[in-house]
Amino acid sequence: MSLRRRAESPMPTSFGEGHQRLLTYLLPVDADADDQLDHLELARLLRSVGARPLTADEERTPVRRRATTAQLGGFHRSAAAELMAAGQANPAPLSQDGAASPLTMTPPPLSSPAPTPPPEDALAELAASCAACRRCGLAAGRNQVVVSRGNPRARLMVIGEGPGAQEDTSGRPFVGRAGQLLDQMLASVGIDSERDAYIANVVKCRPPDNRKPTPEEMAACRPWLAQQIALVDPAVILLAGATALEGVLGVKGGITRLRGQWRAGEGEGLEGRALMPIFHPSYLLRNPSREQDSPKWHTWQDLTEVRRRLEEAGSTLGG
Repeated sequence: MSLRRRAESPMPTSFGEGHQRLLTYLLPVDADADDQLDHLELARLLRSVGARPLTADEERTPVRRRATTAQLGGFHRSAAAELMAAGQANPAPLSQDGAASPLTMTPPPLSSPAPTPPPEDALAELAASCAACRRCGLAAGRNQVVVSRGNPRARLMVIGEGPGAQEDTSGRPFVGRAGQLLDQMLASVGIDSERDAYIANVVKCRPPDNRKPTPEEMAACRPWLAQQIALVDPAVILLAGATALEGVLGVKGGITRLRGQWRAGEGEGLEGRALMPIFHPSYLLRNPSREQDSPKWHTWQDLTEVRRRLEEAGSTLGG
């Protein structure tokens, strides 16, 4: 009987029975050396399902390689998981002479993991926690805590510096002139800021007179941003401006030199994510030229590259 047909037989009712079935894939035979499974490899595979070591007699017995090591190992792992879930504390079966099978064990009971809430629910709880936050002095002068806007299931996350006056009034990030320009530039490459992106800031409260947040203020707000990144789980993060670059990656200054360059995420939930710094839209408002090599021209090139990267990650974008 082939490995595939055996694997499709009914699931065992106990963990011990599963070990007996496991051995049916490794029947002793007289075979050429090239058709044998290395004994050390066999011992490792048996240990992977909690079995005891090979006996001296077993170590002298050739074992046929019924499938590749990868296939055997994959089956053993899945069988062990199924048996632990189904058999739990069932007693091991007895052999023909009435003795307990030497290749059996009783696994510990498994607890079912709690269901993962949808990101919208978890982010709503986060927003409520942010509203009560008093970790830094910015809380004293705020009208609103500005947490986010956009799609929490988007593959793109945009992170800016902090709320301005209009954001502090509305409770939404990037809604002033700079935000309108950001929306227009994203739309120019086919990215809808409400459907295809999730937008947040390094700090959630407006600094007085729109000044740059201090390192202490950014550090106080960093746990909230880290939770947002973890919950949204974006493939690509756009860092709008030097403050976002500093607040997320710890890199100070040099936005003109670093913009448009992909950076691999490292640490604090950034692993596996691609990050790109760009000019902040407020800087582009002060430099409106669209001529080649102008800041706005470079930003359009950067956003075109961001769209390409999102498409590579499997995102379906409008436009």
